[in-house]
Amino acid sequence: MNDSTGQRGYRRLTYGLAAIRRNRKLTQFDLARRALVDAVTISRLENLRNPPIPETAQRLARVLDVDVEQLYAPEPDMTRLSQQKQDRTDGG
Repeated sequence: MNDSTGQRGYRRLTYGLAAIRRNRKLTQFDLARRALVDAVTISRLENLRNPPIPETAQRLARVLDVDVEQLYAPEPDMTRLSQQKQDRTDGG
C-alpha cells in the first residue's frame, strides 16, 4: 500500500480491529482461533506489519460480529457496536 489513502485505511483497520477485539474481551489468540487464522496474523495486523487480505478482514468481522466497514472506523463507536451485537443476539 504505497498510496496515502490505502495507508490511512490500513491504519484505521489496525485501530478498529484492536479496539473492537478488546471490547469483545478477546485476546489476539482467541480471535485468531475463532477466525481460523494464525495468531501472528492478528499481531501483525494490529502492529501495522501486514495489510489484511479481504478474506481475512471478512473472517475477522464475522467473528467480531461487525460489518467489515466497522473495522475501518477511525474510532469505532463501542456503545453502538455493543447494541448491534445485542440486537443480533435477541433476533432483532
